[in-house]
Amino acid sequence: MTLQYEITLDDLVAFNLYHFDHSRAVLRNRWLSRYVVPVMLGLLIAVIDFPPPLILILSWILFTGLWIATWPWIERRITRKHVTRFLLEGQNKAMVGKHALKLLPNSIVETTEYGETTVGWAAVEKIIRADDVIYVYGSAVTAFVVPRRAFQTEEAFDEFFQTAEKLKR
Repeated sequence: MTLQYEITLDDLVAFNLYHFDHSRAVLRNRWLSRYVVPVMLGLLIAVIDFPPPLILILSWILFTGLWIATWPWIERRITRKHVTRFLLEGQNKAMVGKHALKLLPNSIVETTEYGETTVGWAAVEKIIRADDVIYVYGSAVTAFVVPRRAFQTEEAFDEFFQTAEKLKR
């Protein structure tokens, strides 16, 4: 099975955001950032002025509530901004643009005008089907990005995913 499609900067940003949303290491750091920061601030307030005045306690409660409620949104915006900047640092000629992807019995092969990448099915870590994309992870942090727009029908999208899953086994 061979596909021809184009990868955009937005596709690469979406992959990175998906990966960050599902990485255990990133999720642990997000949890720490969301909950440990206000706790540490509360401890600092208690150490500096014990017992803290009521206005300081109420300010801390307000800050903590706002921090916990808004941190996921803030962190996602920061991540999107950083990923976009990283991808814009270079030309990324082999990443952005036209791609051909072949599912072969022993490997998956991606070809661009700048080169070819071959990954054996035994090395494929996982195959993820999201709403509008399939990610074939060739390592813990890299994947072949296959957008839904590469397929003419929903059935072709499903068939590609099922074929990749069978070949991986």
